[in-house]
Amino acid sequence: MMDGMKTYDAIPQIEWARLAAYIDGEGCFLIFRCHNKKRPRGYHALKIVIGNTDFRLMVWLKSSFGGFINRSTKTEKHKLSKRQMYYWHVGSAMAEDVTRRCLPYLIMKKEQGELVLQFRATFKDYHDTTRLIGNIESDRENFKNQLHELKRKSVAEEDISETVQ
Repeated sequence: MMDGMKTYDAIPQIEWARLAAYIDGEGCFLIFRCHNKKRPRGYHALKIVIGNTDFRLMVWLKSSFGGFINRSTKTEKHKLSKRQMYYWHVGSAMAEDVTRRCLPYLIMKKEQGELVLQFRATFKDYHDTTRLIGNIESDRENFKNQLHELKRKSVAEEDISETVQ
């Protein structure tokens, strides 16, 4: 097992449902563009992040699903809270696997989960971004933009009126 990696097959379904609830309420899907010396053209990546001020949640996430824990610096602290923020995250193939297993249980972020799985499907044959063919690079950028738009979308007022009486 690599650092941060976890074998997911042994994890009970109830734990995936619990994780999905945390993604729905405290987490986010991120598609972003990275740049480094090895890949000066940059590349797109996927990450799932869950943030919370209670470190016990981070311990449970890491021990159950692998991944990594970071904390905000003092300059990054949320202005409405004096408490330390912690962030658990998984990326790339791990994030894809987590999304696939949580998807049946997602409520608010189900569309986002479906979209990031479509994004990750573009990596099946093309991991080397120095030789991307066709429109794959622009497709990945489009997925990034679509995810951004989904996050801005809210529930329509008429949908609420039909449900709440």
